[in-house]
Amino acid sequence: KEIVLYSIPFIFVGLAMPLFQMVDTLTFNRAMVSIGLDEITDTAFGVLNVTAQKLVLIPMTLATAFSLSIVPSVTKSFVEKKWSLYNQQLTETFQVLLFLLIPAVMGMSVLADSVYGSFYGFFELGSTVLSVYAPVTILFALFSVTAAILQGINQQRFTVLSLLTGILVKLSLNIPLIKMFETNGAVYATGLGFLVAILINLYIIYYFSGYKPGLVIRRSMLALLIALVMAVVVKMLDILLAGWLGSGGQMIAILRVAITVPVGVLVYLLLSYKTGLLKAVLG
Repeated sequence: KEIVLYSIPFIFVGLAMPLFQMVDTLTFNRAMVSIGLDEITDTAFGVLNVTAQKLVLIPMTLATAFSLSIVPSVTKSFVEKKWSLYNQQLTETFQVLLFLLIPAVMGMSVLADSVYGSFYGFFELGSTVLSVYAPVTILFALFSVTAAILQGINQQRFTVLSLLTGILVKLSLNIPLIKMFETNGAVYATGLGFLVAILINLYIIYYFSGYKPGLVIRRSMLALLIALVMAVVVKMLDILLAGWLGSGGQMIAILRVAITVPVGVLVYLLLSYKTGLLKAVLG
């Protein structure tokens, strides 16, 4: 009985993305047809729930690794009431995750044309959706990690509550936002749904353990500023490469990505080192 009860929240966390996708399956076509876009509905749905999503799930693997590894250590420090160690573990987990994810998703967003093109060929709708979808990956990751922390402090039942609330937000906003922003509206509704779920998880973590993410927020803001500088550099470089190499096919896109991504990584790490963020986060 205990194993079954404890497994239910884990199952719900694993089903988070399919449940949000199910809302799109039920509402996307109807909303697109209602605004006169029935001719591109199937293509747009394929981009939204297949091609673009596969790409944004690449950095999401980081979150999976973090969420799986954090449960035993958080459980141990929480049960033993070692609050300074508990707070340190949560802070380190959040800040390392965000330090890695923020530049990854921002780079994917500004290089959406090249990234999408390198996998599926140049396609304007695919690039547009990917550029909007990529930042939502941070919310996917934070939901996974906060859900894992709730499991670590034996409050996993609230994971089900937060996820169901997030799905309700998605269900409520999906059609209105699709009518306003077309395919991107479904992405915005997904992001808002996960954001609500994360805020609930963070409140429950604070309520039962007193953890405050102030330090994480400050360091994440610095990481965001550095990532913005990196994004400007790689976008300018990609524009230059597009003018020089063109957008003739997948090999051109792969070449553009192969040049811009290492430059972006180098700029981000160099600025992180110069500002002291690299040492603060990784030691």
